[in-house]
Amino acid sequence: MSAEVHQEPAPTCALHRDAPAAATCERCGAFTCSVCTRSLPPFEVLCPSCEARLGDGPHSNAWVALGLACFAFLVLPGVAALTVAEVERRRIEHGASAPAGLPWLKLARNVVLAQWALLFVGWLVLRPPG
Repeated sequence: MSAEVHQEPAPTCALHRDAPAAATCERCGAFTCSVCTRSLPPFEVLCPSCEARLGDGPHSNAWVALGLACFAFLVLPGVAALTVAEVERRRIEHGASAPAGLPWLKLARNVVLAQWALLFVGWLVLRPPG
């Protein structure tokens, strides 16, 4: 009785059919040769088409996260500070608080406006292309 041995062909690169596969893309499962194998964190092995699909810049969600963090860190406290300052300014105007607080209120307003100006300039510099 003769046993037939069925040998599977060795896997080859998805782009270079004559090159033996050196790795498998972690994202799509395609075979890649040593020339095509890419590494892009968090992936150890990527094929060229997956690398192109992922792009080389941050995803738009990264920009949204940064924008929300800046908004929550700078804008919301600034609005609260300006509201408290305006309430106190009106109290001073009506004689319910000492006028000695006016310079502090102006300083608080200027600090908030400077923060917002820096936030706007940072947005202009760091905004996503396009």
